[in-house]
Amino acid sequence: MPPLQGLNSRPISTITGQPELTSPEVMEKYQKFYDRVPGFLQGLGTTAAEFAPGSGEYLSAERALSFGKEAEKDIAEGHFADGLMKYLEAFPETVGTIPGVSAGMMVGKKSLKASKSLLKKAMQGYSKGKSRRKIRETTGWFKSPMDGQWRFEISDRNIKLTDGSPGFYETDLQDAVSHDKLFESYPELKDTTVDINISPKLDEANGSFLNEGLGDRGVPHIIINARNAREAEDLFLHEIQHNVQYIEGFARGGSWTEFPKGKAPKNVKKAIGRVRNKITDRIEARTKVLQDLGMTRTMANLEAAAQIKREEKPLIKYLGQLEDTAESAKKDKPFSQYRSMAGEIEARDTAARREFDDTSRSIVEPEFDKNAILRYHNN
Repeated sequence: MPPLQGLNSRPISTITGQPELTSPEVMEKYQKFYDRVPGFLQGLGTTAAEFAPGSGEYLSAERALSFGKEAEKDIAEGHFADGLMKYLEAFPETVGTIPGVSAGMMVGKKSLKASKSLLKKAMQGYSKGKSRRKIRETTGWFKSPMDGQWRFEISDRNIKLTDGSPGFYETDLQDAVSHDKLFESYPELKDTTVDINISPKLDEANGSFLNEGLGDRGVPHIIINARNAREAEDLFLHEIQHNVQYIEGFARGGSWTEFPKGKAPKNVKKAIGRVRNKITDRIEARTKVLQDLGMTRTMANLEAAAQIKREEKPLIKYLGQLEDTAESAKKDKPFSQYRSMAGEIEARDTAARREFDDTSRSIVEPEFDKNAILRYHNN
């Protein structure tokens, strides 16, 4: 990375309203420190100048006064790591109302927490050709390359299952999870009905969102099957994102059953046929031997099949592997298409970004696929 040029005389910051000059010695030390900062910052195009003393690129007086004072003091004294972390801590969780901060759940214009003034600023920036990243950093809003609709994020870090003990529960979303920011954005989500099944014995976890609801209430319905509370929370994030997509009219998720089934490769089908024929021939040969010993045809065939199963375990296992491959191939095309749906990409990303701290979320863009499959709730 090239050395920092032209920064050694910049003020430490105007955040506190008390700028101080940064000495060349401090800047040289800061450069050496930054070169040791984890590579993800540099890999994402975040330059040292953006966090260096005097930059103030990511912070404003309104939201970082106290952290700014502490950070500037640390950096001026050469405590670069402490200073950088205090800068990063200044990112509040209130997203979409404050520029440059992003979190987890993708929400839109119908959110009661949406800032229309920042959206207007974002749209103006878009019309002037500013980059999506720059618009998002300065307004919190971004236009999805998938469905072309405007979004911002609210924090998912504090979501918590109300009761994470094993069992089956039928309740409303507001009683199932704690997520104040979400319900402040969309009060109607509180009435979403949910079925939660938590059991360590489940083979796999899964969830579903039904926008038409169940029973006579006519409200959306979420179904969760999880092995533990943490898994249930992640599934809730995924399915709630689908619920938000329904409210906002974003591109939705779906099911692989919506897509035409694929076909097993011809070479796999031929191999299955050969192995099955080999096993059948061996069973038939053994059946004849047993019949000659006085067994009936039915009993001889059953006994022969059991014997071959014990004696030809590698061959039987190989057949099972071929059949699994064929089944996977049949589902591969529809399953991969399902995963390529814009709503599924967004919902998976929502759950994944829960692990990010606020700074990582602000730096790392949400996942996009310009070739995503678009489906809406009216089709």
